[in-house]
Amino acid sequence: VKAKYTLLFFYTPGCASCVHVTGQLKNSGIVGKMVQEGTLPLLAMSTQDDTPSWRKYLHEIPHNWVSGCDRDMLLTVDGIYDLRVPPVLYLLDADKKILLKDVPFVQIEEYLK
Repeated sequence: VKAKYTLLFFYTPGCASCVHVTGQLKNSGIVGKMVQEGTLPLLAMSTQDDTPSWRKYLHEIPHNWVSGCDRDMLLTVDGIYDLRVPPVLYLLDADKKILLKDVPFVQIEEYLK
């Protein structure tokens, strides 16, 4: 993905906090604008191996986000990301270096402004 930033959103389908953050992301003017412009690809990744739950939750994910499911639980098993308690947000720069890690959405939004 070539872009100024990349936003990673790790979630568990149906978790109340994840639903809340999904709403924040969907309703954010700055995030919506940047996603639309292509300057902020948003990857929403289910951390569960329960593909049916992920498929059921897909209607909550906007069509211009990239959505995925960790079927083989590699993110959790390999410990690539710190995913103790979803939802977890990571903001990456153009070189995919971590700028913000596991911060509240308001910090992501402030950084992007």
